[in-house]
Amino acid sequence: MPTQTQWAGQFAVAAELARRGYGVTFTLGNTPGHDILCRSPKGKSFAVEVKSVLGTQSLILGERLRPFLEQHSDVDPALAADFYVLVVIPRDWGKAPDFYLFEKQQLLNLYGAQLQFCKDREARGEAPYARFPPGIDQKVLIEFTKQCRCQNAWDMLPDYPAG
Repeated sequence: MPTQTQWAGQFAVAAELARRGYGVTFTLGNTPGHDILCRSPKGKSFAVEVKSVLGTQSLILGERLRPFLEQHSDVDPALAADFYVLVVIPRDWGKAPDFYLFEKQQLLNLYGAQLQFCKDREARGEAPYARFPPGIDQKVLIEFTKQCRCQNAWDMLPDYPAG
């Protein structure tokens, strides 16, 4: 169930932040583009957007992020989170989730890699390119993270190491 997967991801991210000494507050959907508001141990505030997926499915980034991802000129920069955490929750509940942390520009680069992946796949005749809600194929995510150190990159957060 998507709602349970999203909540599992948000709570997992909040737990990781809290154990590193960050203060966390859930927005409960009341702040578009921000799932968790955080405060570093030294008092720096920042916002985190969490996207979660169960198993090997593609991560759906959501229609609300499309204007930001496609860099529309009328995007309110305040709606963009400071950090994005993509959470892959294994189907085996005995295993820990995988966390991929991105700053804004890194997420834009990842989305660009996804668009290129889709266009290349269409050129090979494997699948037609279509304008679906923005998402990231896990193959693209894994390949992208070989280039940038994003997996479990908690140290990119303000005032890390915390605690």
